[in-house]
Amino acid sequence: MSTVYSNANYNIETESEDLKPRTFFGNIVDTKAAFDGVLTVQTTNSASTCEIGAGFKADHVAMLSQVKFFMTDIDNLALYNGLLKFQGSNDNATSTTWTDLYTADENIHEGWNYVDLNETGTMPKYRFYRIYASTTTGCLVNEIKFTGVETVDNSDATYSCNV
Repeated sequence: MSTVYSNANYNIETESEDLKPRTFFGNIVDTKAAFDGVLTVQTTNSASTCEIGAGFKADHVAMLSQVKFFMTDIDNLALYNGLLKFQGSNDNATSTTWTDLYTADENIHEGWNYVDLNETGTMPKYRFYRIYASTTTGCLVNEIKFTGVETVDNSDATYSCNV
C-alpha cells in the first residue's frame, strides 16, 4: 500500500493510464457515462451550470499527472474558452471549495484534449475531481480519463496499516 509520502519520494506505485474513480457525481444525465470508455455518447445537461465529477476511496487521494477529455460538436468556442474548468477538492462531492487546476482557452478542440498536471513536478492530490462550467453546455464531454496513482492520503514518513 502506498502513501502520498512514499509516492512523492520513492515512486512506489506505477501510474495508471486509466485510473478508475469509485464514485461519480454531477448535474448531467448519467454522470458515470463520462467515464465508461465509450467515445460516441456525449453527456447532456439542462441545469444553469454544468458539472461532471468523480471521487476516490475514503482516506485516499488521486495524484494525477494528466487528465484528458474527449469532446465533439464544439460549434461555439465562447461556451468553453475561460469557462470550462478542471478542479480538485478534498472536502466532498458537494463542496463549495474547489481548486482550479486548468481553465480551457482558445486551444480547446473536438477530440482528445490533454492537460498536463505535472508541469511543476508536483502532481495535485485530491479525493474529488470535476469538470465544471458556469454555463449549461460548458462541460458537455464524451469521455474523461485520469492518469496517475490512487494512494493513501498520508504525508508522514511512516504509516501503520490496520490489519
